[in-house]
Amino acid sequence: MRSRTARILGVIFIMVMFLSILIGFSIMMICGTDSMAGGILFMIGLILIVVGIPSMVVYDCWEERKHNRAKENKMKIQFNGKTVEGKVVEFTPRKEDFNEYQLMNGVVLKMKNVVTQIIEIVGEKTPEGQPVYQVRTSMVFAPLDIP
Repeated sequence: MRSRTARILGVIFIMVMFLSILIGFSIMMICGTDSMAGGILFMIGLILIVVGIPSMVVYDCWEERKHNRAKENKMKIQFNGKTVEGKVVEFTPRKEDFNEYQLMNGVVLKMKNVVTQIIEIVGEKTPEGQPVYQVRTSMVFAPLDIP
C-alpha cells in the first residue's frame, strides 16, 4: 500500500517521463531527426522509463513488505487474565552466560536461559510510566562432567 506522497510523486514522475518523450519526439519531427534538443529530451524520457519504472516497482514491493512486517509484528497475547494486543520487539543479545551446577552424584550441569521473543504489551504501562514487556524464553543445558 503506497503512501499518498509516494502516489503523487509517482504520477509526477510518469507525467515528466511521457512529456519529455512527447516533446523530444515533437522537436525531432519539426526540426528533423538531427535535432540535438529533441534527441536529448527523447533520450531523457527513455532513460526515465528504463530506470524509473523498475525503481517504482521495487519501492512498491518494499512498502508492501514493510506494511506486512508491521502486521506480522502484532499479536494477541494473554496478560493479567485478559487478551491484549502485543507488539514483537526486535532485539540483539548482549550477553548470555551459562550457569554451572554441581549435582550430588558428581554431574556438573551447564545451563542458560535464552530469550526467544520479547513482546511489548500495547497500552500497558508500569506505575512509573515504563512499557510492559512479556519475555519468552527457552532453557538450554548440557552436562559437563559425568563421573
